[in-house]
Amino acid sequence: MTKARLLGFATELWVIARGDEPLTIERFLLNLKRERMWQRQYANHDEAGRDINQYIVGFYNAVRLHPTLGYLSPAAYEVKPTVKEPICPFEIT
Repeated sequence: MTKARLLGFATELWVIARGDEPLTIERFLLNLKRERMWQRQYANHDEAGRDINQYIVGFYNAVRLHPTLGYLSPAAYEVKPTVKEPICPFEIT
């Protein structure tokens, strides 16, 4: 059993997965393990939970660049203005 499953994190993520989302979740878990869990030793579940939450909120969602978002952080991607194409009233669909 993996360290993530022992700590109870992976099972909660799989409940919400559908379609191609399991691949996204697998990639996230791999990044979490490489960048955080394998770099630290946790004394207990609470310590691991606090540290992983701090990693996700403080780094993964705020700072880390994501290729699928055009190499922007999720925080920067959310505030990025979107350019919408004007609707042509004469266009036949």
